[in-house]
Amino acid sequence: MPNKTGRKELSSETIAVILTLHKLGYTASQISREEGLSKDVPKSTITFQIRRAKKHQNDPFVKAIRTGRPPKLDARAE
Repeated sequence: MPNKTGRKELSSETIAVILTLHKLGYTASQISREEGLSKDVPKSTITFQIRRAKKHQNDPFVKAIRTGRPPKLDARAE
């Protein structure tokens, strides 16, 4: 089912490229213009990923917890 908002998550490989280029001294503007990225990534997304990586030092690839409908059956019922 397609995402209603049109937003897409970045792959782990794209995040790794962003963080590597940042460690090499590239700015967010330079990274957004980089040809090596798989798709056109906005500068705001790149700055968000850099901030997230600084916040989660141990695991920079943490994905958001998704809400949704709870399962009909719990573990005991299954």
